[in-house]
Amino acid sequence: MSAILDRLVTNKLLGRLVNRVFGVHVTIFVLHRSESNEGAYNGTSPALLEECLQYAQRHQFEFASVDELVEMARRGERLRRPTLCFTLDDGYQDQLDDFVPILLQYKAKPTLYVITDLVDQADWPWDAKLAFIIWKSSGNFSQFRFETRSIPVDLSSVAGRTETRHRLNAFIKSLNADQVARCMAAVVDQFAVDLPVAAPPQYTPITWPRLREFEAQGLRIGSHGQTHLTPNMLSDSAVLGELMHANARLSAEIANPSRVFCYPSGTAADFSAKHEPLVQQAGFIGTVSCISRTTTAAQIEAGPFHIHRIGFPNQLNAFARYASWVEFLRDKW
Repeated sequence: MSAILDRLVTNKLLGRLVNRVFGVHVTIFVLHRSESNEGAYNGTSPALLEECLQYAQRHQFEFASVDELVEMARRGERLRRPTLCFTLDDGYQDQLDDFVPILLQYKAKPTLYVITDLVDQADWPWDAKLAFIIWKSSGNFSQFRFETRSIPVDLSSVAGRTETRHRLNAFIKSLNADQVARCMAAVVDQFAVDLPVAAPPQYTPITWPRLREFEAQGLRIGSHGQTHLTPNMLSDSAVLGELMHANARLSAEIANPSRVFCYPSGTAADFSAKHEPLVQQAGFIGTVSCISRTTTAAQIEAGPFHIHRIGFPNQLNAFARYASWVEFLRDKW
């Protein structure tokens, strides 16, 4: 981290002034996968995570779980000093092996949001299948075609495959659930990859016994839906059905599931205000998204079903900025 940025983000006088005017801020980070040996997806270094937690300890940040933040906000309580929250999405084995022990070691109060069909080994997520197919394909073609649409394909480099995955991911998220099934069949056919029925080793899911083991050590476990289809892909009845099914599985396997729901994917294009009553009907007291902003206890109190998170960065200086009053103030404009 540069000396200038370090002095700015750690300036306690400026930080106290901003927090006095706007309220003490909280940054909720989301982690996905550990670094991939193959490169099929982007990942975070466990060593970087530990370095960031050490930074947070040195600068006396508070740690809180998402449920603690929502419960505090419901009681009208305010944070004492800048607070960090750590969440993980999906439910892959590397998350439990590489991230959770470090987070628990630093008493960072993590919450892991799991896809219940993945943990049940009933199926693995469509977007994971897409990443697997694009990485494994040796095809030589320039367009993916589905119904009336054509999507550019570039399998000539890692960067090209990554961009292809992003394009197809965005396209498939614009479809409804029936179209998604047909589109994924077309992906398998055109990319000419044998898709395993069960998740391959790099997508190995967590098991319920291991989740219970880590829950006993302080990990909070919550719902990331049943299938990882986004609410905008589904009918309202199907959204509620997924919410209730995932709740039933978590309640059957976990002692104290999180009462905050984590939207699959979670960008602004993946859900809308019409889904909030369905989430409430399923018994949740809040939701988290992947809309990238910091927040405050007052904002969580005013909008518990609109809680923002920031993707975990790939450098310490970015972590320091995201955790600081600088990022919080920037989000105000």
